Amino acid sequence: MLKGLTKPKLSPETAPSHEDLFMQRYERLLKAARRLTNGGERAQDLVHNAFVQFMLSRPEIASIQDLDGYLLIMLRNMNVSQARRAAIVQTVALSATDYDSAEAGLRAADAHTQLQVREQLRLTCQYACRRKERSKIGSALILRFFHGYYPSEVAQVFRSTRNVVDKWLSLARHEALVYVEDPSSLKLIEGQPEAAIPDSRIGVPVAAFLSELRNSIFLARNGDCRNEAELKQIYSNQPADMSTEYLSHIVSCARCLDSVNTLLDLPSLAERFPMETFGRDPRPPGGSGPGEDGGTGMSGGGDISKLKQISRRRVSDVLEHRPKELRVAVNGYVLGSQSVSAESNNLALSVNLTERVGFVEVFSEQGICLLFSSIGAPPDGPLEQEAHVKFSEGRTLDLNLNFSGPWPTVNVAYHDPALGLDDATRTEPIQVPEQVTALPPTPVLERESRERRIGEPVKRTLSKLGQTFGNWSFWLRP
Repeated sequence: MLKGLTKPKLSPETAPSHEDLFMQRYERLLKAARRLTNGGERAQDLVHNAFVQFMLSRPEIASIQDLDGYLLIMLRNMNVSQARRAAIVQTVALSATDYDSAEAGLRAADAHTQLQVREQLRLTCQYACRRKERSKIGSALILRFFHGYYPSEVAQVFRSTRNVVDKWLSLARHEALVYVEDPSSLKLIEGQPEAAIPDSRIGVPVAAFLSELRNSIFLARNGDCRNEAELKQIYSNQPADMSTEYLSHIVSCARCLDSVNTLLDLPSLAERFPMETFGRDPRPPGGSGPGEDGGTGMSGGGDISKLKQISRRRVSDVLEHRPKELRVAVNGYVLGSQSVSAESNNLALSVNLTERVGFVEVFSEQGICLLFSSIGAPPDGPLEQEAHVKFSEGRTLDLNLNFSGPWPTVNVAYHDPALGLDDATRTEPIQVPEQVTALPPTPVLERESRERRIGEPVKRTLSKLGQTFGNWSFWLRP
């Protein structure tokens, strides 16, 4: 048991929120995480992940007899899960552009792939800085991937819809992947000056490396800034023409971007990157080692505020994440997966583990934990246990674990209303950049082109035969 953790005495009138209850225990939980992980940066990620799942599930505090023990067990289970999943070789390696953001890609990379991911991010940033001058998809990628804007926020800045932004981001990621593999393969950005992108050396901390990438984006600014009156006119109720030049400047100008954030009531750039100013110098003044806060830099109220910003940002990352695949793990062992391709996606699995079921998790293909549920197997718990999580845009994830059969069964149901709408209802006409035709053709396009080449001569032949035999004079010939 973790020493020093005591259950606080709460009065019904002043019961703290789930966030406050967790933050009261943050420093001590971080010390416990350091002991579990033998130190290192992974301990802080472990605590942040526990906070995210605690906020997503929001268990009923009155039903938990020992909240400190509950959180400690959650930390231990998450650490076991990470260790067991790390031992499994990934069959399909994801590129850095496959993740929601640059930060997510770096967090998912281990020590062996860190250098490769940083080099991919460096080239992706170079592509986006050059591409934004000619197409809005480059500016959209900068906002989402490097500045940490969610797709719904990008849609507000662009005065567009979420679905259009999703299509732009999909095109940009495809182009960026081609550029990363061979920067000379994309003829559509020839003539654009290369941005001054920092190198991808490992010695630079993650937060500092991301800050350098964003600084290089700000150095790639072109055009003049708009004054407050012009920006208010652009984002008023009147229709506005979001030109490529305007968006290219906005995403590369910190002052203009924060002015737009204020107009649209969006988080500022400083609120999006709290990690860059958090915990940089954990040592006390005049000391040579960690202070009484255990090296978290949490001795001041300002640091507590930064910590809450980081934690809330992690929660929002999960709520906004749209998975392409669901993976179900029991006690850290992945038992099955399901592609997300319809409005309702269901997965049923039998748990044939020799050990007692302690926790169940649902992950996406990016390794993001969408649901974590601690399980009290019978006779300590009921025969049927459920968990439910609500995400953005009406998406839901439900988990049902049943112990009534010879083997426990896990049923997972993921619902995404957007996938149930047809294209006419779900989208609006968008102009696909004509330069995209320079990309290597996909197998589907190649097959359609081949079928068209083969089918056209056959159609012409059948047309001639029809004209010949359909003429009555043909049948009067000797």
